[in-house]
Parts: sequence; structure tokens; C-alpha cells
Amino acid sequence: MNHIDLIAYRRPWLSTLRLSAGFTRATTTIETSMLERIIAAYKLARITESKLPGTSRDVWTQIKSSYMGELIALLERGEPVPLANYLRYLPSNDAGHGFLQGRVTYEAALANTSAQRGRLCWIVDSICGVAEGIGVLPLMCPEQLGWDRVPIVHLSELIAKIEHTLGTQISVPDVCAGLLGLSVDNRVFHMRSACGALVAWRLKEWMQQQEKKTLSDCRIGEIGSGIGLVPYFLTAFGATAISVFDLPELNAMQAYFLAQALPGYPLTLFGESKPTNDIAIRILPYFTFSDFGHAAFDIIVNQDSFPEIERETVLRYLRHIAKTSRYLLSINQETQAPQSEAGRQLFMSDLVGEVSGLCRIYRFPFWARYGYVEEMYCCPLVRSSN
Repeated sequence: MNHIDLIAYRRPWLSTLRLSAGFTRATTTIETSMLERIIAAYKLARITESKLPGTSRDVWTQIKSSYMGELIALLERGEPVPLANYLRYLPSNDAGHGFLQGRVTYEAALANTSAQRGRLCWIVDSICGVAEGIGVLPLMCPEQLGWDRVPIVHLSELIAKIEHTLGTQISVPDVCAGLLGLSVDNRVFHMRSACGALVAWRLKEWMQQQEKKTLSDCRIGEIGSGIGLVPYFLTAFGATAISVFDLPELNAMQAYFLAQALPGYPLTLFGESKPTNDIAIRILPYFTFSDFGHAAFDIIVNQDSFPEIERETVLRYLRHIAKTSRYLLSINQETQAPQSEAGRQLFMSDLVGEVSGLCRIYRFPFWARYGYVEEMYCCPLVRSSN
């Protein structure tokens, strides 16, 4: 039984819904000067990274080796136009693999209508999970009669309720063409946009309730940001000081996406001066995280990446988070699947147990993605201020 079969088992009424597929479009244009900044930041990051000790053997090292060769060559050549043409169609190119569809998944979905239907059901499951998590859709209980009835009439009505409650749209911005998603009212929705919106909303709610702060007063860091959907949604909730830490290749894709998804919003790339007023999304290579000092962040978020990173690297992250942030929000799977020569993927609870100072506040299933766990940890900075 694969994850699509499991979704169908949990939500048998999905088979009765008429679902329409749609693809994101590229309706924006990026400035040449921004592409030049992306190339310069990447080259500087690669030079700096080449001087670091050690070689990783984790999932993302394998993805980079197997799928990012063409993108890396374009960045190294430093020609803005070919780079823009490649990134414009990122969801159907190899470099999107693992976080924004990629060529293998794109071609499989086009060739197989059953696979396409399965992906749409996966997306609907995620959207329904968001709706259940924020209380606009009842959670059906299999102990009760009628638990398998269709709980929604129109997806457009459910999405409208979600967006009204969250206060933001949850569709995918039309920056990169070719991402297969659920088409509703001429907009495209995806599991990753649903998750990104819920994570950003959770950060807003947590900081308001626990710290009495709006996101505009918070310094937020994300380790492993995919294409940048969490920062994108955070800005909708008023966040102004966001730092993203990732592989240099991911940084390039994040900068491309965010520069167009948030036109006019200040972005700072590696090697560029920090904004004096702290209002910006800073897109930085992973190794710069250690440069941030005591109490640099109010909260750090990691979604769908720590279990797939080399163990010692994650432990270094966690030890530094304990010194630099008040909270850590972790949303990850715990299957501990085989990971080539590196053994098995990691289990966050085991890792956190090895780090002094991190204390779990809550743990429960993540509403928007079945099989993922949401955990909030407080750091010594919280306890020392109470």
C-alpha cells in the first residue's frame, strides 16, 4: 500500500470528487540585475564552501549529485538568460527534484492519468488537513455512523473558508511554470503551498500567544526552505526579519522564486550587506548559521529536512539553535528509511535528547501532511527570561 492508497482508505469519499488538474504558469519577469546577484552570491558561496572540511553522504548530497548538474553548470557559467530560462520551468527540470516536483515526477504524471489523479487526491488530503487543523472542517470519526460521507460540497467553498480563517491565499504563486496541482477557480493548489501556509500561520499564532508578539517584531530563521514558500507566507502575516539557510544551489532557486513572488520586497543574498533596519528576507548558505550569535532569533523552523541530513550536521544545528533562538518548530517524518551509505534517516526525538537545553513543549501529528509530526521546543533563552 503506497501513500495514495492510504489516503484513499482514510478518505473513501475522495473517489466521488471530480478533481481538475492544472499547472502553474510563469507570469512574472525577473530583472537581469537580480539574476546577476544570484549568480554572484552562488559563486561566492561555492568558493567559501569548498574550503570547509568534511564530506556529507546524506539524501541532499545525493539529490545534488544526481539532479542539479545542469543548474550548477548554468550558475558556474554565469549567463543570466539561460539561467532564467531554466528556472522559469524548474518544476519540469531535474533541479526541482525533492522539493518542487522535478522532471521525473512531471513526466510520470503526464504519462499516467492514474498517477495524476493520485497526486490530486494527495493535494486534497493536505488541504482538508489544513481545514481540520484550523477548525473549518470537522474531523470524521470512524467510530461513528456516516464517518465516510463526503464532508464538503465544493472545494472552492472549503478553500474560501480556509483562506478567510488564515487571512491569506494558499495557492501557488505563478512564478515557475509546470507544477502539477489542483485547479480550483483558475488557481493552482499544491500540498507544499498548503503546508507552507499552515506553518507560517502556526508561527504567527504561537508568537502571539506565547510571546505577545506580532511577526513584525520577531526574527525568524528557517533551515531548509525548499523553494521558499514558508517565507513567502510569513510576509503575508507581517513578518519582516526572515533568514533562510540552505544549500547554495537551493539559495539560487529561492532567490529566483521570492524575487518574483514578492516583487519589491527586500531580499539580501550571501555577500551582500545586511539591511540596517533588519527588514528583509536574508537568503544564506547553510554554513553561515554558525555566524549568528546569542539570542539572534525568536524562533527557528525546520520542515521536512533534518531527518534527511547527516547526523553530526543536524546535531551542530541543534546545539547552535539552543544558543541562538527562543523556540524551535520541527515538522518532520520519522520513518527512518534507509539512506544509502549513511545508514538510516534520523529520528528527531533521539537527536534532541542528545542536546542540552532543548525542552519539548508539545508533539502531535501535523495536520497538513499525514505521517509528519509537529513539535515545538523551547530553548534556554525562554527559561532564563521567565
